[in-house]
Amino acid sequence: MKWLSSIWHYPSPVAIRSSGILVLHIGFGFTLLLTLFISRFFEPLAVLVIPSLFLGGIIFLYLLKHPLLNLSIVLGLFVLVSDYEEGIQFIEVLYGLYYLSFLAHWFITRIFVYKDPILSQPEDKAFFVLLAIITIYIPFTFLFQGSPRSLLSEWTSLMLLAFYFPIKEACIRYKNGIKVIVGVLLWIGIFAAIRNVILYRESLLNAELAYQIATGRVHFNDNILMASSIIALSLLTYYKKIRHLIPSTMLFILLLSGLIFTLSRAFWMAFLVGACLMFLASDAQYKRRLLILSGIGIGCFVFVSILFLNDYVDLIFLGLADRLLSIPAAITNDPSMINRFHESKAVLNRIFQNPILGYGMGVPYLFYDIVHEGTDQDPFVHNAYLGLWYKFGVLGLSLVIYIWVKTVRNGIRTLQTNAIPLTRIVTFSSAMALTAFAVGAITSNPFFLMDGTLLFGMLTGLVAGGYRRSLLESTTPRS
Repeated sequence: MKWLSSIWHYPSPVAIRSSGILVLHIGFGFTLLLTLFISRFFEPLAVLVIPSLFLGGIIFLYLLKHPLLNLSIVLGLFVLVSDYEEGIQFIEVLYGLYYLSFLAHWFITRIFVYKDPILSQPEDKAFFVLLAIITIYIPFTFLFQGSPRSLLSEWTSLMLLAFYFPIKEACIRYKNGIKVIVGVLLWIGIFAAIRNVILYRESLLNAELAYQIATGRVHFNDNILMASSIIALSLLTYYKKIRHLIPSTMLFILLLSGLIFTLSRAFWMAFLVGACLMFLASDAQYKRRLLILSGIGIGCFVFVSILFLNDYVDLIFLGLADRLLSIPAAITNDPSMINRFHESKAVLNRIFQNPILGYGMGVPYLFYDIVHEGTDQDPFVHNAYLGLWYKFGVLGLSLVIYIWVKTVRNGIRTLQTNAIPLTRIVTFSSAMALTAFAVGAITSNPFFLMDGTLLFGMLTGLVAGGYRRSLLESTTPRS
């Protein structure tokens, strides 16, 4: 007791030294036990997690002093886990620990230390309630005999929605916050586009039959490529000098190429919806520029494709044209689309049995899969709206729709402010990307995989922060 009292009330050098040695001994013993546990139950290389945690902790403490840099890095490093690999990967565990630690620190400091009003707007409160519901619903998985593994995967993905709050704050608080967040979003899109082009080329080289070339696709991150393509297109209306327009046009071509090679009809349509809405809202001079530069971009895409894919270009364009022309008839002729209708019907039957509360994450449902010709059991629902209703009931679905509509409305209202052009253009184009996202969500659920939930959190945070910043810029005299 005297030793504890001396440490607590009178921290002499001897007491500090003895307590420090005790902490080191405890830490050393814990590290040994953790090493033995990992080496016993996991692969030998898994022990690398321990030094990685120490090193990561040191870097994390440094980044805490630079909030905008920390936010940029945690968002930018998403590219390391943006592909869809089976099972839980080591890098996914590290990234999950990083982003959850970031979010935990951000909320704790804002609520208890700085006492910032992070729930100042109705949509903020709706987002916070949605995140609370997602966590509160964890016991539902066990109540309805769901998969704990699927629960962990879905919960960690859905928690990426919480980036709405730090992204909104960054856009409002920092002068270059919007530029940084848009830059990170475009970086993720660029990474996905380059990877998709490389993988698409590899699939062509490995193809043995003509139909494999015509139907080849890379389905990674189609939603991110759609949104980043719309934002890149909007930048063509912002830059006026040739030295800025040329790289902006090349960026748009790259992102659109990555989206095209996904062969995702849902997000092709989503991009067209977002681009058309943005075109209609633009001034006459910007409409001409969009038409001219978009035409140049498509022409460059065709030219580059002919230049680098000369041996396959006929089959590739034939496959793309066939995929595009199949959109009107997909509802009645496409087995994959028809299969999703069967899936939606089965999900609706389950929803009507419990429409208010839902079933929680990781709870499978049964439906007859016409593609595999057998009964399938899966917690994934392709229709995002039915998926939210199935998992989180009427309240969860209503909250998401409210956030969606409110955010898009604020993005449109930004055009009516006197903010600087970049703020208005980026905020509005992000709102149009969210609108397009709503189209793609009908057949491709963004609230299941990490790229979709992160993108929704980034776009909503970007629009919310951009709208608030536009109001500040409208009332602040410019020098």
